Amino acid sequence: MNTLPIKQCVAFGWRTFRSRPWLFIQASVAVTLVNLLFGLPGDVLDSAAKSATGTEATQLMVFSAIFGLISMVVYIYLEIGTMHLMLKAHDDTERTTLKDLIHLKGFWRYLGTTVITLLAVIAGLILLIVPGIIIGLALSFTLFLVVDKGVGPVSAFKESWKLTKGNRWKLFLLSMILLGINILGALALLVGLLVTVPITFLALIHAYRILSSEMVSEEPVVEAAAA
Repeated sequence: MNTLPIKQCVAFGWRTFRSRPWLFIQASVAVTLVNLLFGLPGDVLDSAAKSATGTEATQLMVFSAIFGLISMVVYIYLEIGTMHLMLKAHDDTERTTLKDLIHLKGFWRYLGTTVITLLAVIAGLILLIVPGIIIGLALSFTLFLVVDKGVGPVSAFKESWKLTKGNRWKLFLLSMILLGINILGALALLVGLLVTVPITFLALIHAYRILSSEMVSEEPVVEAAAA
């Protein structure tokens, strides 16, 4: 198994972003605005409920919960859409459009995988910090697999575990480098995140694609038996 080329992943992310910067910036802005639009009513109602009393407070809390649930559903679909757009942009940047943000598939698979992955990482962190980090790295590609291949949580866990085997500390180093890049983006009045977040997505997807292709190439070829 080859080691993950960290420099190549980061360079790919930057090069791909630079090829169509406005696509990625517009996608980031669109996702942010939609999240704010659907999240604002719930926040307003929740704030109003705190200053209200009696039946009015109860009604406001119920409506706040409803809008909160709607906001969560929209947020998950936006995550799925963002992942779908970035995967397509990695493979064929020129044919990727903002319409690729709309990907209304795999909601429950994505939600289930997110929750179970989070619980697994938290359990590892409770035991010891290092096991939690290792589990997090081993499951780095679960959500990519759900959106890319349409698999469920169990298959995503198994495949991500196999994909990352032997390269988890390389993935840790890549994650730290990308974290540093995003910190620099945040320091640039947060506007820099419009650049660094897409680069992060693309770099991680490139790592996923590299390790996926390596695993396929390492699988034994079974020749058909002669008749």
